[in-house]
Amino acid sequence: MEAAGARRRSPRSPAKPKAAGLLSKTVLTIHERAGEDGHLFGSVGPQQIVDALRDARDLRIDKRKVNLEQPLRELGTFMVEIDLGDGNVAAVKTIISEEK
Repeated sequence: MEAAGARRRSPRSPAKPKAAGLLSKTVLTIHERAGEDGHLFGSVGPQQIVDALRDARDLRIDKRKVNLEQPLRELGTFMVEIDLGDGNVAAVKTIISEEK
């Protein structure tokens, strides 16, 4: 029996130190349509990043844990921070490339 107020961890939620190491080694590639000037038709936000992490590493992370000041709106390579709680933050290399 669990103690009152104890938090249950879902079977797929990552252990923080292990997840931080795994996420730091992860490189996400997201393909989006873009104009000739490199600006996206739309943007890449926290939900697309979380979906890419789920596809790449089978990790379930809440989109509110993705630290983006604003959505990514151009092609390029970005370091996206994921807040794992308790001061643990992992940086995930995210490449936005043109969809062909």
